[in-house]
Amino acid sequence: MDHADELSDHGRSETQGRLVVDAHTQERLIADLRNRLTEDAMLILVLLGVAGGVALIALISTWHAFAEGSGDWMLVLAVVFLGLSLSAILYRLRRGPRTAVLTSYPIGSVVEAGSDGNHLWQTAALGSTRVTLDVYSRMWLTADSVMLRPKSSPVTSILPRSALTEKAVHALEARFNQKSGG
Repeated sequence: MDHADELSDHGRSETQGRLVVDAHTQERLIADLRNRLTEDAMLILVLLGVAGGVALIALISTWHAFAEGSGDWMLVLAVVFLGLSLSAILYRLRRGPRTAVLTSYPIGSVVEAGSDGNHLWQTAALGSTRVTLDVYSRMWLTADSVMLRPKSSPVTSILPRSALTEKAVHALEARFNQKSGG
């Protein structure tokens, strides 16, 4: 559903900002999202590290067993599979933010966004949206971005902070500080 007319008809010039995405903005968004995903995935990364250590120990013991003339090929295959799985997971963690930001905010696209403390609206390359802030459980602000985590999804939404006015940013901060009790 396209909300572009609805957004401009409300005359929210005090809370609606505008930004033309350039390569520098895109890279800052990618870095912010990558940092957020890394922080969110820290427990998973620790568990993967432990699993990798166990896999290495299993591989060494299997190698010694083969050197002595006994050993199980299934264990070797399991260790190799675990190693490949770890590599694939780490590759996806590194590549995901770039794909998300490049798709959402291509260079040269215009992003208009605003908030009144109850709703967040934006018009970008993928269309226009107007969402009630009740669907989000957390918000993180950086110097370059506003990141929102929906209650029903582990996917973090990112918005260039410079696409919002300071009044809109303060409205978002007030809303999420109120929700968190601070």
